[in-house]
Amino acid sequence: MRGAVVATLTAVLLAGCYAPVGVPIGAGADPDEIPRRVAIGADVAEARERAHATLAELGFSRSDAAADRWTRRFPEDEVWAFCPPLRVEDDDTYDTVHADGGEVRLALEVVPADDGARVTIRPRFLGRYRDPVAFAGTRRRPCNSFGVVETRFVEAMRAAG
Repeated sequence: MRGAVVATLTAVLLAGCYAPVGVPIGAGADPDEIPRRVAIGADVAEARERAHATLAELGFSRSDAAADRWTRRFPEDEVWAFCPPLRVEDDDTYDTVHADGGEVRLALEVVPADDGARVTIRPRFLGRYRDPVAFAGTRRRPCNSFGVVETRFVEAMRAAG
C-alpha cells in the first residue's frame, strides 16, 4: 500500500516536469470564454467560402467535404491544447505516458442569421500517445483547448470582412 502511494505521488510530481513552460498542470482555457462563433455580413455561400479559405490559411485540410470536416496536426512549435498524461498498467507496473503530438478535428457550421450568416467551428483536440506496453501503435485521447485555434479563426474571419 505504501509503495503504491509513493509511486502515485512520484508520478504526479514528475508529471509537472513535463508541462510546457507557462502552462499550468491540468490547464485548458475556460470553454465558455473561447470564441467559436462569428457573424458575417454576407450570405451563407460567401461566408462558407471565406471560412474554407480561412481554415486553409490556418493549415487545415478537408477530411470530409460532405460534412464540412477539417483536420490538422498540432504544430511542433506551439501549444494548442493540454493533453494530460496517461497512466498505463502492465501487470504490476505502471508507466506514465505523455502526448507525442496530436491533431485537431474540426466541424464547420454556417447558417443564416438576421444580417448575413453565422459561422461556428467545433474543434476536437486529440493527443497521440505511444503505447509503451505493446511497443506498437498509438492511443488517441481528448485534450483541453487553450483557445488558440478558435481565436485565430474568429479574428481572421472578422478581418476578412
